[in-house]
Amino acid sequence: MDLQVLLEGAGDVFRRGDAKESIELGRNLLLAAQCGTQKDVCRVARLLTNELVSPHPAITHGLLDLALLYPREVIPSVVDLIGDSQEEIEGVLSTFAQLLQEDRSLLTLIVASASELKLTDDQASNLKD
Repeated sequence: MDLQVLLEGAGDVFRRGDAKESIELGRNLLLAAQCGTQKDVCRVARLLTNELVSPHPAITHGLLDLALLYPREVIPSVVDLIGDSQEEIEGVLSTFAQLLQEDRSLLTLIVASASELKLTDDQASNLKD
C-alpha cells in the first residue's frame, strides 16, 4: 500500500470514529511505514498517537514490528499506543529486550518507555535485572 495515499485519507477515517476501520487503517499505516523513511515513521507514529481512539493488539503487533526497524522513532510512542493486556506488555518487554541486545545506546529510551508501562511486580523485578 502507498503510505502517502493512506496518510491523505487517514484524517477522514479517524474522524468517522469507526473502531474497526481505524484499526485496519492503523495496521496498514504501520505496514506501509516499514518501507518508508524515518520521517514517514515519525509521521505515522504521531498520527496514531493523536488520532487512534483505543489501543488494539493488531496495532501493538505492527508497532513492535516497526520498532525493530526504527527503534528511536517508535519507542517513545509505544506507551501511548498499546493496550494494558499482559500479552501486549509482554510483547513490548520482549521487543525491548531484543532491541537492547542489538543496541545498548537505546537503554535510556527503553527505560523511559518501560517505566510508563503498567507492569506486574514480576515484570518490574525482571526489568531491573
